[in-house]
Amino acid sequence: MKSMQRWVVAGWMVLAVVGLRAATPEEAMAAERAGDVAKALRLFTQLAESGDTDAAIDVGRIHFEGKGVARDYEKAMTWWLRAFEKGHGMAYNNIAVLYRDGLGVPKNPQIAWGLLFIGHMRGLGPQDAVSRMNRNMEKLVAQIPPEDIYEACRWSEDYFKAFVTKRGRDVAEIEELKLSRKNPPVIVLGAF
Repeated sequence: MKSMQRWVVAGWMVLAVVGLRAATPEEAMAAERAGDVAKALRLFTQLAESGDTDAAIDVGRIHFEGKGVARDYEKAMTWWLRAFEKGHGMAYNNIAVLYRDGLGVPKNPQIAWGLLFIGHMRGLGPQDAVSRMNRNMEKLVAQIPPEDIYEACRWSEDYFKAFVTKRGRDVAEIEELKLSRKNPPVIVLGAF
């Protein structure tokens, strides 16, 4: 009888461990490729909540595209901010697109330009992320007046980051970051 109880307990322990096993990026991507967006979103979310910035980009992308869920730019921004705060290149690109087009945030081409410029000059992310930033920057430069770009060149990287983190709200609090001796302008990134 005790032997049987041990086997039952051991079986439950195995089931508990298997049930608690962490998702893998491969499983999440496979679920999405198979069209099971609900499962993919659940797995990507699990990974993102454990600190996986690539998964946070994917959760944001699913909300941005409205793929299997209601399109929600604010949720996309929330997930992309997790990766942005860790310097993820695609987060810089994707958030720049939100500001460029005014999707879920107030339209602000100067902030979009700054994010793309910072991501490009810092080489944030793999080559495909930097290439995407370059393409988006080219599109943006063709749309906004040169004097707006010149003005944004003078703002500090800390200002751009604070602006994004605050989602463009209550920016009077961070105005001192925009132009100051302590915070060099982003254009100096291009000088090195």
